[in-house]
Amino acid sequence: MKRVWFVLVLACGLFSVNAHASGKVAVIAHNVSNRIITLSDMGLTEAVTLGERNSEQHFYLPMPQGIPLKSAVFKLVATYLQPFAGNAVLTVSVNGDPVLMRKLESSITPIEIVLPLANAQPKAGILDVSVALSTQADASRCFDQRGKGIELSLDTHNTSLIYAFEHGAVSDIRTMLSTLPHRPAILLPSNALSQAQYESTLRMLLALSGMGLQPELLAVPKVGEIVTVDGLMASAAMSDTLRLAVQNKKLFKIQDKQDVGAWLLARMNSPNGLAQIVLDPVETRRALLTSIAESGMNELPGRLGSPEQWLHKEAKGNSNIELMQLAGYPVLGVGGGDAAKAVKLISTEWKQIAISSSLDVASAVDMNNSKEGKSNLHFAKDFPLRVLTADGEWVVPFNLHRLPKGRWPDAFELNMLAAPSSGGQSPVASVLLNDNLLTAALLGTNGKMTRITARIPLYALRANNMLKVRVGHRVESGLCSGVSQSIPVQLLPSSFLSLTGLPNASQFFMLEPALANHGDIIVPKRYLQDSALTLPAVSAFLNGLSVGFDNFVLQTSVEKSFVPKGVFVSFEIEPDDVSELVSTRSGHLIVRNAQGKAVLDSAGMGELAVMQLVQSHRQSGVYITTVTGRMPIFNKPLDIGIGSLAIADAQGTRLVVNLDDPDGDLELDEQNLGVKLFIHHYRTWIIVLVVLLLPVIAILGLRFYYSRRNLPT
Repeated sequence: MKRVWFVLVLACGLFSVNAHASGKVAVIAHNVSNRIITLSDMGLTEAVTLGERNSEQHFYLPMPQGIPLKSAVFKLVATYLQPFAGNAVLTVSVNGDPVLMRKLESSITPIEIVLPLANAQPKAGILDVSVALSTQADASRCFDQRGKGIELSLDTHNTSLIYAFEHGAVSDIRTMLSTLPHRPAILLPSNALSQAQYESTLRMLLALSGMGLQPELLAVPKVGEIVTVDGLMASAAMSDTLRLAVQNKKLFKIQDKQDVGAWLLARMNSPNGLAQIVLDPVETRRALLTSIAESGMNELPGRLGSPEQWLHKEAKGNSNIELMQLAGYPVLGVGGGDAAKAVKLISTEWKQIAISSSLDVASAVDMNNSKEGKSNLHFAKDFPLRVLTADGEWVVPFNLHRLPKGRWPDAFELNMLAAPSSGGQSPVASVLLNDNLLTAALLGTNGKMTRITARIPLYALRANNMLKVRVGHRVESGLCSGVSQSIPVQLLPSSFLSLTGLPNASQFFMLEPALANHGDIIVPKRYLQDSALTLPAVSAFLNGLSVGFDNFVLQTSVEKSFVPKGVFVSFEIEPDDVSELVSTRSGHLIVRNAQGKAVLDSAGMGELAVMQLVQSHRQSGVYITTVTGRMPIFNKPLDIGIGSLAIADAQGTRLVVNLDDPDGDLELDEQNLGVKLFIHHYRTWIIVLVVLLLPVIAILGLRFYYSRRNLPT
């Protein structure tokens, strides 16, 4: 039985969203929080289909460990289609134990099942839920024909894990991290931050985004500032303008001090409270108390507690992360009294933070374990044996920033072994990278190893890559000849990814290996004064470039026309001696052709951001600028891995092109590929052999010449 594994296990299981399961979960009290984790939150935005060729799926759902839950259920929403006569059985298992078996008979069946999980125990914070479909179809039909149309389609937007917990049960950081919502809010003391606070927050945003979350920033507001109203409920305490903004789900500009208090109270009454993470608790507490006093909120609901007790704990020594209480909700206070130590702490893996209620900076670890100078990487050491009845697949994810320093993917060398088949059928192995077919070959069935070489063209690469080695039967004659036979096939541990030297960057994703080792992130000093609006934009671009949260240096004092010292990402500060691909002048984005004629003018297109891959003093980097002088507020993640020029607005990336050499990226010489790869991989030995043979050939040539001269005429 084939299993396709969606291994989306994150550090502490930090996936959840704010919603209410209609009619399935009881109304939650004010001291209880409700979490819903949908499959779409885990990146499965399309329907997941089970059928004859893909009969079982495992989903790894984050669930708090070591905390009593008020309730927990798994809700499955699906549709079953069965065009042929026969029966099917739906089986749901939790941690390997079947908890439901249901017979499916009708041709089109809507399915909605709610399974209580009161006794389910997550392993390391992860609940393994598998959904399997077993069918018994008409034996007169061929396997391939039976597989068409018989399918169970899971609705990923509604299939979910739902649980509730009491606030008092959260007693340590490990538990707090495992209960963060899908959109955790980070509360800042104000929009104006110091460089250390700005850097701390940026690293937090990148770390949480890397775990699959969508963090948002909130600042203790002041009159005249703009705030978000997502998730708020309109109330009588609000002004008419604030209530209208909440109803229309638009950003709101604070008009007076009463608006400050009404907004804060509405956030406190929202399902997840005011925030889940607080930067610099001492300063934030001071700003909150001042805002509450000035807004005239003399009394708060008793369930929110006394404001004087919020975030009351002072930082202690090396403890830069503390579990605190804010308006009746548990929160993480980050920063303490030493922002510099907090920066180092946040740049470590969050697994290290989760081991206790506080953590010393000395326990930080280096994430990059790659060694420099490797020529290949073995990736198939623990791959399972596949016993094929139809087809099978091995999936290998790899990221460019995790490769050895200065190395680049060149080719896959796959060693495969298939058992002999009685019918003489030869399995077909296909090699795909990011769904680009690199090569395919027949596997020998004589018990001998088959070696497959698949060169990696530039157009198939991305910052985050997925190799698929897919093996299937080859039908030669007859309707069902040899199809049902089982054949063991193994991808051998000797298979490897061949590496070569790092090329010059011609597309955005090619900067990632250099950025992973060290990069300068350059922002204008004015960004520190408007942190709640600029930090999300900076984080969105860095996420789009796959920049990690640990190996970069933030610079805020760089002057215009700076000379870079290494790879860089610069926001609105132009590097020295750089040739721009496009120009943004006088509020317009101008793109010109080779003759200097404008082919694009962005007049009237609204707020745009332009990202260019540039060279400055022989250093590669990214230069990001705005068209109207204001950075868009991005509503969608930015997909900017490929290309050398990207244009984005609030709805995400609008245009990504490669202006360097688009035709060169597509070059793939299919002729004499084996000879070229042989020369490429063994050029050092070939050169040594030639050097050794040249003197021998020269001596033999001279001997032959003189022997010919001395022959009698």
